Amino acid sequence: MVIRNQKLTVSRDRNGTKSPEEINISDTDWAELVKAFGKINLDEIPKLKDPTQKRFYDGAAIANLKIKYQDKEYETTDFDHGHPPAEIEKLVNKIVALAKEKEE
Repeated sequence: MVIRNQKLTVSRDRNGTKSPEEINISDTDWAELVKAFGKINLDEIPKLKDPTQKRFYDGAAIANLKIKYQDKEYETTDFDHGHPPAEIEKLVNKIVALAKEKEE
């Protein structure tokens, strides 16, 4: 998933045969994302601790978050999908919810 300029681009095809889907983000949802993003200390992102380790025994899919902001990249270590570190939980859960909303 990629978020840019109030649009969410989602690729739901692991084989790459289908075009990514573009979802417009409402002003309300955008404000929530911006608020959640504003509470994150970007320099701490690589140091965040994962709350669970189910991915080590196939109990959860592997996830991570990469943010490109002002020409710099910040990336988390891997975490269990559905269980992001608390510091980025609101942002990650909002992004996933927007993608799922369109899927239904």
